Amino acid sequence: MKKFVCLICLIMITKYTLAQGWEEVYSGSSFDLDAIHFIDESIGYAAGGFTDILRTTDGGATWATTDDIGARDFSFYDSEVGYSASRVGESMAKTVNGGVTWTAITPVNGNSLWGVATVSPTTAYFVGTGGVLWRTTNSGQSFTILNSGTSNLITDIFFTSEQVGYLTAQLTGLRKTTNGGSSWTTIWTGNSSTEMHFVTEQIGYVVGPQGRIIKTTDAGANWEQLVTNSNDILFGVHFYDINHGIVVGSGGTILYTNDAGLTWDRQETGISLLLNDVRMLSPTSAVVVGDNDTILKNDNIVLSVADNDIQNVNVFPNPASNSIKVNSDSFIEHIKIYNVLGQEVASYSVQEFTKELDISNLSDGNYFLKVYSGKAVHVIRFIKI
Repeated sequence: MKKFVCLICLIMITKYTLAQGWEEVYSGSSFDLDAIHFIDESIGYAAGGFTDILRTTDGGATWATTDDIGARDFSFYDSEVGYSASRVGESMAKTVNGGVTWTAITPVNGNSLWGVATVSPTTAYFVGTGGVLWRTTNSGQSFTILNSGTSNLITDIFFTSEQVGYLTAQLTGLRKTTNGGSSWTTIWTGNSSTEMHFVTEQIGYVVGPQGRIIKTTDAGANWEQLVTNSNDILFGVHFYDINHGIVVGSGGTILYTNDAGLTWDRQETGISLLLNDVRMLSPTSAVVVGDNDTILKNDNIVLSVADNDIQNVNVFPNPASNSIKVNSDSFIEHIKIYNVLGQEVASYSVQEFTKELDISNLSDGNYFLKVYSGKAVHVIRFIKI
């Protein structure tokens, strides 16, 4: 049944400026926010399993209640049609007017849902407790129960095309389908993961406990574990483009990258609450949601000054054609070169202060040098011409 909708009841908002440009926007209640999604840089939604759906039209600066249906995850096909997943009793809902109003969908059974993915205006997938995986192809009028291959909680689902999709499950690793969910294959057997985001059909990131971020650049065929220097449980991940991304997690953790995950900068806010989800609105702006109705916003993300950064590292010439020379005041132990997709293309053992590198075999384009000295690291972009 359609629930009461409040379109003009604005939430009382107080803003507090935190470190590194982050602002805290409170909604005034103590409920947890689990999910956030933006249709464009202005219009977005935030909610939790036991909260109302909140809507912003100014990039997260102010929020209003749009429906009292809860939501743990959102997925929009376009600016008008979207679906939400939530707890038992409010497990599924749909909007056809850009989230202004939501209509409840009758669930298959009483499972609590945690993720949703939409591949067309009428086709959506829902996942949740007990390994449930449901697909509708008629806007929620009926459902097909699919075999996910696991009985564990499925925490997230993501489709990169109508046929190709991925799911994460507790104690099950990652699974992939190439036939619209009819069958699934295990592609990574690590421990529990919480959320994923694919920037392109080939490049994807998955986050989980102990600060774990894994990345694929070949549609899940291979995965690389990235260095985050974090032991926190990571719950949310989102990339604006192939270079700029943010992950959030326990203890108020916010990690930001501007080099495709090669390095991660811990953003200091002073917040210690659990942060659950994030959306980037530009390469340097994002909105984060978490427990106790926490909403954090930053329109100008800047890197912190890292204590373990190597100082005075120079690369010349830049741009370069056949070779480049790396010079540092610190003793260089190792150098690695990555392309803009984050793939390692060269590695050098150095053991000196200056090293000349042969780059004649590299294709023209942008690259990143990662320079190691003990526990310290420095990243420099260079251009091969």
